[in-house]
Amino acid sequence: MYKHGDFSFCSKYQKVFEYDYKIIEKMGEIAWNKLKNPDQINYITEIINQQLYPGHTALTYRLSIKYLNCIAVHGWDYFVRNFKES
Repeated sequence: MYKHGDFSFCSKYQKVFEYDYKIIEKMGEIAWNKLKNPDQINYITEIINQQLYPGHTALTYRLSIKYLNCIAVHGWDYFVRNFKES
């Protein structure tokens, strides 16, 4: 099994996802809780977005939020077991 935050099983965008994961980890529980329901936009969303990988494309941003949401809701081990690269 992969250590939390180790996205080496992603052939694309590994560094982007690792960067964003580390940011959310640093922000802590408030960020993880926000990611459980990312559709509600508020100041926490804005703070998260300001800290994420600075070189995001629309695709990498969507994927990163999708993956972080899955991790927030289901946990790291679930994400790794069910990961399907887009």
